Parts: sequence; structure tokens; C-alpha cells
Amino acid sequence: MSKTSTQSGQKSYGINPFIGWGISTLLLMLFIRGKSSGSTTTQEASKFTSDNTNSIGSPIPVALGRVMIKNPAISYYGAFRADPYTEEYGMHSKLNIRDILIPLLITIISILVTPNTVITPSGPGSDSAQGAKNRMMMMAVFNSILTVLTWLFNKHFGRTTIQKGFKYYLGWQHIICWTGENIGVKKLWMNVYDSNIEDSTEQGVWDNDNKIAWKKENKNGLATFVDKPDMFGGVDEGGGFTGELRYYFGNTDQPKDDWMVKQMTASTIPDDLKGLTPKYPMYLTCVVSDKDRENGAYIGKQSTIPEMWFEVVNYPDRLSKKYKDSNLTPMIGQDANPAEVIYEILVNNYWGCDYSTDDDAIDEDSLVKLGLTCQKEGLGISCLINNISKAGDYINNILTHIGGVKYDNPKTGKLTFKLIRNDYNVETIPKFDTSNCKSMEFSRLDWSETTSGISLTFTDAENKYDSGTLTVNDLANKQITKRYKESTVDGTYFTTRDNARHMANTQLLSAGYPLSSINFTCNRSAHDLTIGDPISISWPPYGIQRQVYRVVDIDYGSLTNGMITVTAIEDVFGFEYTEYKYADIPEWTEPENIPEDIETFLFLEMPYEITHSLDTYINAFAAKPSQNTYKWIVWRHEEGTYNKTSETSNWSMVGRMVVGVNENYGIDSTIEIKSIGKDTEKLFDNKNESIINDKYSQNNKSGTNLFIVDDEIMSYDSIDKLPNGHYVLNNVIRGVYDTIPRKHFPTSYCYFFDKRQDVNKGMPVAFIGRTSNESLEITTATIEKQQNFDEDKTTNLLTARRSESPSIMGNLQFSADKGEKSEFNYNFPAGTVFTCGIYFKSHIRNKFGEGGIKSHLDPSVHVGENIQNIVKVQCNDVEFELTYPAQEKFKFKWEEFCEHMKNGIMDSNQVHIEVCTYDKEKGLYSYDKYEKDLILNVPRIVGIVENESEVKDYIKSITRETNIIVPNTPVSVQQSMTFDDGALVLIGKKNGTNNRIVGQDGKLYDITGFIAYRIDGVNIDYNTTPYTYEPVYHKILIEEEFIFRNNFNSAENNRADYFRRRNGEIIEYKLYIKH
Repeated sequence: MSKTSTQSGQKSYGINPFIGWGISTLLLMLFIRGKSSGSTTTQEASKFTSDNTNSIGSPIPVALGRVMIKNPAISYYGAFRADPYTEEYGMHSKLNIRDILIPLLITIISILVTPNTVITPSGPGSDSAQGAKNRMMMMAVFNSILTVLTWLFNKHFGRTTIQKGFKYYLGWQHIICWTGENIGVKKLWMNVYDSNIEDSTEQGVWDNDNKIAWKKENKNGLATFVDKPDMFGGVDEGGGFTGELRYYFGNTDQPKDDWMVKQMTASTIPDDLKGLTPKYPMYLTCVVSDKDRENGAYIGKQSTIPEMWFEVVNYPDRLSKKYKDSNLTPMIGQDANPAEVIYEILVNNYWGCDYSTDDDAIDEDSLVKLGLTCQKEGLGISCLINNISKAGDYINNILTHIGGVKYDNPKTGKLTFKLIRNDYNVETIPKFDTSNCKSMEFSRLDWSETTSGISLTFTDAENKYDSGTLTVNDLANKQITKRYKESTVDGTYFTTRDNARHMANTQLLSAGYPLSSINFTCNRSAHDLTIGDPISISWPPYGIQRQVYRVVDIDYGSLTNGMITVTAIEDVFGFEYTEYKYADIPEWTEPENIPEDIETFLFLEMPYEITHSLDTYINAFAAKPSQNTYKWIVWRHEEGTYNKTSETSNWSMVGRMVVGVNENYGIDSTIEIKSIGKDTEKLFDNKNESIINDKYSQNNKSGTNLFIVDDEIMSYDSIDKLPNGHYVLNNVIRGVYDTIPRKHFPTSYCYFFDKRQDVNKGMPVAFIGRTSNESLEITTATIEKQQNFDEDKTTNLLTARRSESPSIMGNLQFSADKGEKSEFNYNFPAGTVFTCGIYFKSHIRNKFGEGGIKSHLDPSVHVGENIQNIVKVQCNDVEFELTYPAQEKFKFKWEEFCEHMKNGIMDSNQVHIEVCTYDKEKGLYSYDKYEKDLILNVPRIVGIVENESEVKDYIKSITRETNIIVPNTPVSVQQSMTFDDGALVLIGKKNGTNNRIVGQDGKLYDITGFIAYRIDGVNIDYNTTPYTYEPVYHKILIEEEFIFRNNFNSAENNRADYFRRRNGEIIEYKLYIKH
């Protein structure tokens, strides 16, 4: 350490402060250099989430016209990557070397030229020591070094790096919609949604230079690169998107996508799917990746797939091509021709009804005529079919938009279409009056039932296909009714405001005036009338002359009575032709009001879920038979005589199905019905209004919207009235309470629970534990007269303790025991063969432990050990039942069937089974039951091998793609069978001494182990050339009483031998012969 002197002459030991600062700075630099540098915080990348992707099972949309498809299904995603995004912060300093060197040189020169003796004004000073000069020079050097050190610190060690998040990369494939011959993509929007931001960012990112990219112009697909890294706000906000999008339009010869091919070989792909890259030739698809098709696209700073909105166009043209000379066009403006859309729905064999164009089932001429009129009027439509519903619902909606009807033409048998227009001559349309009509009933709406305004919702294509609304008003109606009443109408198939206004005005034309309706019976002069036909009515008793009506329903009757019943509604285009002649009314004599018999009625033992009592109650339902019949009376047999037990003027809501419905265990989106009985329409209208005013307590889960049809109780959500006067029940839950879904027909009647009578003054007809043999009748009355009781018209009903009975299991499905090839269905096609047992699976239900409306698809609930599953069997004059625990899955075994059938088994057995539940404590079966008619065949031996290791090769040698073929052997001719026939390969010991069966080689095998393998089918790999298949089989045991067939005996006389296992031995069995 150096020794220095202070001004006071004292000595100090230490270092110069500038030298100390420099040394400490250098040490600090060395210390920091040894530490890891980086961000001030450590973040982890988010995992990929697919919140905005479609769930598995969502239907693939169908685009018709021009539509917006938002967030279509994602069939695959991969190549996910998260790269950190960082920014550097610190003290900023710029160093100019001249700023250091020039002051340093000036200082050194000044010191060198300074004399050792300094002259002051007071005289010569003291000599300046050379050491002082040296210190001054060192200080200048130190100052320069200090400047350099400060700059180095600012540049390299006074800065920090902060991680601000991640940039995410991902590739994926969209299945946008079903393809079509004239499909194209018009534009793509991206919409990234952040729940922390109120408004999402929405930008159009591609429009193909404002042209439609058509399928026919892009047979190998279309690739486009989008480079917008700041689209969602840049790196400081949501990031952006950079990637390539490749559209594939569903051409059969389109190539596989390069990126998808590589992805399907990744280690994350299951072995059985590796290398299988689908081309999806039936769909419009879009693949997203980076430009090099190696990695994922940049998707911004959120680890979710951006919302993708595709504007798609599809213009079906089958009719236009087929009828080239008709001038029919597939497009009307930018929308589709309604005729082409309807025809496509009917004939498309992928997603439509698959009508054959050669079967002549559709009146194509009527569709062409409809389409030409829509062209003239400019009525194009666009619709997106994106949920599972009946084709008829979509067609009815289209017809509502354009003012049309459909019907089965009785003269041609074809499905026919017609537009309701002012296109007739009132002088030439069919006329009906007292000369050809037997009776006429007339009614008119009240002004209070009319509407002053229509508020219509449509799809606004100019506003990204968002919902638009317009309103039209009827000022005359408002002045007459002294109030304003507005109705809402769905016009979402229209994409232009002009077409929406046309529909609103058309709807208001009929809704703003109290239209009249008629129902008349006439002779065969109405034999050629069809739905929608205009007719002219003259009926002096009602004071009308030449009034035009539209036919809405026809009952053609029978040839024996020669009478036809027609229902019609006043035509809004015929107001100008009507003549009212009230002077004729006094000449008409009112007929005598005689009460009429009730033709449509029902007596029903009520379920526990309605009564909440274990006692038995019976309710009656009745449709009003005529206008003059004002009340109905229930009679009940009590203590040897019939007594009136109740009477009311409240008639039941009764309808008849217009179109039959199939057995459905979920929810029917719509069921169309026609009201039955006089004034029933008012009941339905009042119910509809009640639901609209209180939809939260009146819906398909509330228990207030119930009806029964063919013993099945259903619950609906809402009611819509169609232009033809029919009603549509929406979102109908099938088979509620203690009932199961059934198939129903157009003749099926629907009885609604809103209006009904108890047959015993609100008291039970039988108390808990008892039944009652009821005898009941309904009579009617007018104001003047009442029907007399007639014992010959009584209805007998034996109660079944329904309220006490256990709930039937729900959602019952069954399948043959085919291992992994087992396919559970509600029903199978007629002729399907079952062998080796049947599996049943269902959902357990319990009306005593769960409340409310339950679907058959709802999860199982708990039941006590007293509840059992029952299978009742009827076959070949033998009846028996089998009992199983109340579990979701149970097996009806072949050996159980063989045991109970004893010697009654044939090679092929027609079997009727009933599946239900049973309460063993009460001795009661469920009120309802499933009934199935099946074919149970005896399983057959197709080979015997000595070791289980030989099973695979032998089965492979006899298995083909669709069947099993055992070639000619020394002891059999060639045998061919399907996978349903129960082909068995046994394990046996050649030349054994017990339980011997002849094998395919003519040798005897001992099968004492009783092990067999059932051949269930094949798995086919279509991605190989040629494609390959592997047989699928599973192991079973030949249990006691198991009967099987063997054809290995003699090639010349190739008979079938039958064997049964009994008491551990194989014995011969002789087939039952039915007399």
C-alpha cells in the first residue's frame, strides 16, 4: 500500500478513491458475468386448449346457398409449439471516442507546458513539484477510464431481459361441410376471443381477390398464405396469424395433404392409425400449417385455435341439368333456387333422404314449376343444416318462406309441391254448393285473434350473416281492433332485406284478417282435389257466394260410401271475388241439434308420476264431436248399476299425427299433428300462447306439456302453428315416466293431459294392492238434448296396479355376442340372425327415487335388490322367463335358451321375447315392456385344431372379407356362411377317447376342454394397395346344455349332426320338428 501526504502534513495509507471505484467496478463486472442472465421472471407456456372446437358427435353441416360456417369441426390438430417472447430493457448510453480522447489530450498538453514556478500577481510563487504534475496527469487518465467503465456497465450489465409471454404455433384440419358439385369458398374471417376482453378482434383475412374459389376450378385444392403477425394486436396484445391454408373441395381424385401425411406418422399417433391419412372426398376441408408444411402456423399469443368463419356457397343443380330446356337456374341472385334445395334434400344419398331419381316418387315437374316462379319473383334461399332433424322439417320451413305446400298426390302417388299464389281464374276452379255437398260447417276467427304487425328475423348477408329484423304493420287492423299486437316470424332462410319484407307482408296478409274456415262433406266431385287447390264455395245458409278457399286437408273416404270430407281455409287472394247475400239466410231452416257420439276418446290408468299415489286412478279424454255438442258425461259401473260420475264442457286437446315417427330414445325435434275435434284449434292456440307467456314453467321438463300416443307418454317444449292449420310440437322427449318409445303412424291419436276427467269423482278406483275391473262409457249433450246411456257402448278396463309397478329400464339396446365386433342397436333388420347369446344394455330407472321428466338417455339411478330384469321367451310352443339382476348390462346366454327349450330347438328358431323389470317383493312386472322378434340359429363348427396357437392361422385360412368359406374336405362339401351364423373353431385332441367330434380332416377330436373361438368378422385396412383384412374372433366356453352343429361327416351325404353338452359329456341331439 502506498504512503501519501495530506495538506496538513499528515500521512495517510490507502488507495486513490478513483482507483478504488474502478477496481470495485471491475470486480462487480466479473461477479455479474459469473451469474446467469435472463428475464426478471420465469414463465411457463400454456397447454393447448380446444375450447372453440366442435365436440365429437357434432353433425357435419350442409351448406345450401350462401352461408357462414363458424368454427367447423376439427378432425385433427398437432405440431403444437410454444416459443418464449422476450424484450430487453436498461440504461441507454452512446459512447463517442472523441469525447474521451480530445479532453484527455488537452489536459496532458496543459500539464506538460505548465512551468515548475508559478508567477502570481503578488510575486513569484513556490516551485511546482514534478510529483504534482504527475498526479494531475494520472487524474486525467483516471477520468477517462471512469467514462469507459461507465459506458461498459450501461451497455452490458445495466440492462435486463424480460419474458413477456409465448408465441404459439399449431396446425390443424377443419371439416367445414359436406361437398357439392357447385361448392365454393368466398371468404375467411378469423375471430380470436379472449374472455378478459369485452370485444373480440374480428377481421377478414382472405377473399381470393374478391372471387369465389370454386370446386371445379381447384380439383387438387387451393393454397393461400396469410401473413398477418399483428392481426390480433401484435406481440404486446393478442399476436396475429402467419400460416398457409389449403382448401380441399371434396374431389375424389384430390391429393392427400402433405402436412397431414407427415403428421399421421408422428409418435403420438396410435399404431393402428399410423400412416392412414384420410382425403375426405365427401367434404370441404381446410388444413392449416406453416408455409413449408413442416410445422404449425403461428396462431398468436393464446394457446387456442383461432375462431375460423368460412363464407361458403353451394348451389345444387340436379334439376337444372336434368331439365335443361326449362330455363331453370340453380342460383337466384346470390342465393339458391328453392326447388333445387328441396330436390337435393330429397335425393342426396349422403346426408339427404336418398330418394332414387329413377323411382318416380317425386313430382319433378311441380318442383321445376315452383323453381321458375321463384326465379321470376327473385325468391332465393340459403340455409345451413347443422343439426340433426327430419328432412320434412327443413322442407316445410322452406315452403313457409316461399308460400308453398307439399302433399302426396292421390292421382299419381308422387310427392308434389305447389306455390300458393293468385294464379287462378275464379270462374274455372272447382265449385261446391248445396248441389254436391251434404253438409257444411263454417267458422271465422275473431278480430282479437288477428295480428297488427309482423316482426321477421332474417339472415343479413351484408352484416356477416348476423340476424337482422324488420317489421311491417297493418294500420287497418290496428284501427279496427283498437290495439297493436305483433307476431314474430322466422325468415332465416332469406339473406336479403327485400325477400324478408316480401315474406313479412305475405304473412301479415293472412294474419291481419280474421279468416274463415270450412269443413264440408260432398260427393265424388271432389275426387281430384289436392292440398293447396283453390275452390269456390257458395252456401246460402251462411250468406256466402263464390268465396274462394284453399284446401288444407282431404279425407277421400271409401268407395263404398262415396263421400269425401274437405277442410279448407279462406284464400287471401280471393277476397275480391266473394259475394255476401244475407237476404237468403231467412230461407234456411236450422237443423235439430242432436248430440253426437264421441268417436275419439281414451280411458287411461294414470301413472304414479302424475298421481303421486300408490292407489289406482283412471282419467278420461274426449275430443269434441260437433259444434253443437257442448258437454260430455262419464258413466261408471258401481255396485251393480251405471252412474254418472263426472261431466264437463272442457273438451280434451286431441290431435292426430300427420306423419308417422319412428322409435326414438332421445328427443324428436318436431312432430307434426292435426287437431281433432271441433274447437280444438282454439285449445292448441291457447296452449301455445300460455307457453309463450310462461316458457320457464311450461316446457318439456316441467311436466305440464304431456301427451300420450299408443301408450307412449311424451313431453314437448313448445308448439308452432303451420300455415296449413297443422301444429308442430318441438323438442319432444320420448317415452317419459313408465313408458318406452314406439313406432307411430299417421293414424295415431295424441291425447294431451291438459284437459281430462277423473272417472270416480277424484277418488281411486282401486286402493294399493288391489285391481279393479272397470266398465265405463261417455255420453254427450247439446243445449236441448242429452244422449241416453247405452250399455252396449261401454268400455271395459282391468287395472294393473300401474302406480305400484317398478319402472321399466330405459334405452334398451341389444347385440349378438360378437366380441369386439358386437354392435348394440335398438332394433335390427328383419332376418338378422343371432347366435351364441345376446347382450342387453340399458339405463336403470326408478320412478320412486327420481322426480321430473327423464329422457331414456339420462344416466342410470339406484334401485333396490328387489328389482330384477326379466326376459320372457316364446318359441316353438314353449314359454319361459329368465331372471337377471337389475344391472345396466346382462347376457341372455345360448345355453340358457337351450336348457329351457329342452328338446324344442330347431336349426333356425323364430323367437319372441319380452324384456321388462320385476319387483319380487310386490310380485309386479313393469307396466310397459320391450318386445322383439328374433331369429336364433344353432352355432356351427367350422374346424377343430389341437392347440390355441393354431387358431389364428386356421381362421385366417377360411375367412374372407364378407363371409366364411370352408373348402371341400374329405368329410364335407364347401360350406359358406356369414359372420352372424356363429362359426366356431374348437380346441381338441386328435384321436382322443372322450367327447369326440369329427374335424375337417375326418379325424376324431376329443374336445373335453370345451374351448371354442367364435369368428366375429374382419378389420379392413383400406389404406393398403390392395387393401388387407384381419379376422376378428373371441374365446368362448361350451357350457352345459350348449347345442351346436357339425357338418363334417360325409362328403357324399353331407348332413348336419347336432350335439349337446350335458353332464360334462357331448351327446347327440335331435332337432325339434314343428307340426
